[in-house]
Amino acid sequence: MWVLITIGSIIALIVLMVLVAQIKIKCDLCKKRFPWSIDKQEKQELIPELKGSSSFGYRYGHLCPACWSKLKMRSCVLCDDDFDVEKNEGALLFYNLKENGVELGQLKPSSFACPLCVRKSFRDRCEICRKAFYRKDNKAGDLNENDVLRLIKSERSDRDKMVPANAKWVKEFERVCERCFEEACSELDALGYVLRGGGWIGGTKSNSIDGYHLAKTIGSISYDGKSCGRPEDVSAILKRDAVLAGGNAFVNSRIEGHVEAIPETYLAGYSKNGNPYYKERYRNNRWYTGSATAVLLATEKADREGRGEKGRSKKGEATGSRPQRIVIDGLNVCYWGDSETPDLSIVLDVASYLVEHGITFICYFDANTRYVIEEHQRVFYRNLLRGEHSDRFVEVPGGATADEFILDEASRTGSAVLSNDRYRDFRSRFPWLKDESRLFKGLVVGDRIQIPGLGINVDRVAGG
Repeated sequence: MWVLITIGSIIALIVLMVLVAQIKIKCDLCKKRFPWSIDKQEKQELIPELKGSSSFGYRYGHLCPACWSKLKMRSCVLCDDDFDVEKNEGALLFYNLKENGVELGQLKPSSFACPLCVRKSFRDRCEICRKAFYRKDNKAGDLNENDVLRLIKSERSDRDKMVPANAKWVKEFERVCERCFEEACSELDALGYVLRGGGWIGGTKSNSIDGYHLAKTIGSISYDGKSCGRPEDVSAILKRDAVLAGGNAFVNSRIEGHVEAIPETYLAGYSKNGNPYYKERYRNNRWYTGSATAVLLATEKADREGRGEKGRSKKGEATGSRPQRIVIDGLNVCYWGDSETPDLSIVLDVASYLVEHGITFICYFDANTRYVIEEHQRVFYRNLLRGEHSDRFVEVPGGATADEFILDEASRTGSAVLSNDRYRDFRSRFPWLKDESRLFKGLVVGDRIQIPGLGINVDRVAGG
């Protein structure tokens, strides 16, 4: 009995709801009647100009779907195209741009912005240069897949043993702008050149290598993991860590083998009843660990040249296959150090070396250089542009980039270019950029400047 009453009540309630849903009300805009259940009154909340006029808190007390479909089309503040206001992301874009310090222009929290424009305009802050860039241009994934970067991060846990310029590569990048990606790839190429053997002297069990003497002891390096099944694998890791610590060799190396008996259960056979039985045996797991001292070695001649002492090559004398005229990308070279702030003294060290070795150069700076270098270097920078060396140090006009002046000069004179920039946007205009044979990259490792392509690995002189 109670079951029948319950079922009847449910049926009655459903019928009542259907009947109520069919009650019609009049649209305040088109004056036509429509079922109250599809009233779009509250949708007016999405459009500020439709709020606060009637007793319901909106301009229209009741609004049919047909009228709402016309009202909800609004013009995007960025592209002027009409779009569905229910998909508006203007406020999201406003606060994103405000957080990243981007000029807001006519954009306000109440502005209408279509999803397509928001995706195009959304910004992130680059974790390397700390500047805002378009999220759609994020190169973090490409950078994390760089072969040299993956080599650096493999089994890498001790950042303290790396020079600051290399320690930054250990992390997993999430937000990287296109410019920093290009510069990072150039730095990694230069680092990879050494890791793959360019400028690498070697490793030894003894405390010295014939033909070289100790220029600097960097510190101990070691590997104590269990993944190296051969001594050569340990040597490769010690080499990598020596390079990342700022060295070009390691000495006093010790590689040790380890064996661990690991028990394992195996199927030994079957009984007469057909049941399986198992036995235990031991398997030897062998691995190697090692340690060494990372050092910076030099020949007597190279050491004298690095200190500027007697025995240096004469002015104007060609050294190997070095180019005799170089165009320097000034601001790019200023960023070779491990600081986020460009350092003018790096350019001065490079210029000093080139002058001492008879290599002609001209250095172009971007117009914003005077604003981004350290404050105590700005007076010297202005004097550099106006003094007796103003024919060698040039600042390009505001609104122009130094890249065009650098490449024009290099193309006109056949000069090489000193920069970590790959100039990909200019390769169609300057075809000689494609093989990069005239592009020389460098970096500051500890207190030394390395430009592997020019055979330069010398102590810094100007400092910070």
